[in-house]
Amino acid sequence: TAAIDPKKLKPDAARIYELVVRRFLATVGPDAIGLKRTGKIDVRGEKFDAHGQTITDPGWYRIYPYYQPEETVVPVLVVGEKVGLDEIKLQQEETKPPRRYTQGTLIQEMERLGLGTKSTRHDVLQKLFDRHYINQRGLEPTTTGIAVTEALKAYAPLVTRPEMTHQLEEDMQLVAESKKPKAEVLSESREMLREAYMLLAANTEGVRGTLTGALDRQHFVGPCIKCGGALRIQRSPRGTRWVQCSNNPGNCTASYALPSAGFIEPAPDFLCGVCKVPRVKIVFRGQRPDLYCINPECTEHDKAFRIGVCPTCSKPLEIRYSFLGKRFVGCTGYPDCRTTYPLPQRGKLEKDQPPCPVCHAPVVTAIEAGRPPWTLCVNPNCPSRAEAEKAKKEKAEARAEAKAVAAKAKKSAARAKGKSAAKKGSKRTGSAPASGRAAVPRRRKAAASTESAARPRR
Repeated sequence: TAAIDPKKLKPDAARIYELVVRRFLATVGPDAIGLKRTGKIDVRGEKFDAHGQTITDPGWYRIYPYYQPEETVVPVLVVGEKVGLDEIKLQQEETKPPRRYTQGTLIQEMERLGLGTKSTRHDVLQKLFDRHYINQRGLEPTTTGIAVTEALKAYAPLVTRPEMTHQLEEDMQLVAESKKPKAEVLSESREMLREAYMLLAANTEGVRGTLTGALDRQHFVGPCIKCGGALRIQRSPRGTRWVQCSNNPGNCTASYALPSAGFIEPAPDFLCGVCKVPRVKIVFRGQRPDLYCINPECTEHDKAFRIGVCPTCSKPLEIRYSFLGKRFVGCTGYPDCRTTYPLPQRGKLEKDQPPCPVCHAPVVTAIEAGRPPWTLCVNPNCPSRAEAEKAKKEKAEARAEAKAVAAKAKKSAARAKGKSAAKKGSKRTGSAPASGRAAVPRRRKAAASTESAARPRR
């Protein structure tokens, strides 16, 4: 495709275009070459290592200057050489656990172990999310994920070892390169999988017990206040979620609906202070967990979502989430009342505030990292909001005008300074011929450039 002229793009679009182009060119650019040096130093009987790294050939760093490696210089040392000791610092720290994987570092580890390909590693990671083996918050393993791993380690350890998958991937690559017969690879793969299956089949009860116990712990919400049974989170194939008693169907009919959006975690230690029914934690993207009472007859039910009273029908307004994860304010009287208001999509919302004095819609304060909190009426058609937008626009225009005036004044000052310098220069040259006046700066410029070019050689 033809290149785009950055001059025809808006400033932000031009910067993005340059970033994308440089990133692409850097991926196919030459390797950067560096020099690593390590020195072992003895300080009063204690052994220390000095590590240094310098870049001798920037390679692709020339194309992508937004990322530059940190250079540490260690001088050339000779065995037995004595070096000066400027300062001794004692820094005491405790052993820290290894950091959790991110999606990027986990994919890098899979690549290092030879697991999957570039096109399949993201799909493998997505399956772990879909099957609730890991949470998206810090890639933390769920109780089910831990139980599956422990069960496989105990009864079919071959499946949990990366060597098995690596061997399968390597054999398939050899088949693609016509270096190994397909029939031979299929035979070896079937034998390997048959061995793993036989191990699992021989320990079915043990695997079932481990997984069942883990699922019970992961979905257990708390005791049922009606019969004392166990309340557990249930999910339908369509994604509907609810809490149901273990004795239902049967002697108990306890069942509670759950919100369709947000990540839900059991909180068996946090009973509702009003009705004593167990609560659950609901986590929305970019926000702190909220405790949610599952009892619809309780006054605390939906309190975490209540934001005010509908000015149309006087029923409660709630913060709701669409299937795409976008939050908005909706009336609990839906579908009879279709009052809705948009909300800021980023940051935390503080909603315990008096309603708007103009239109009586809810007022929220949005708190987002990197900018001061701001308060707004959620009704986009509110006159007070229009006035605020007008004042904001006038302030921005005044700021732009002041900036333009300052730039114009700076430009005029620079022009006046240039004229003054030119006038002084003409006075110094006097009546010298035009050719002489032109020759002097040329000789000076040549001498200066020769001197600057010679300095690096010295």
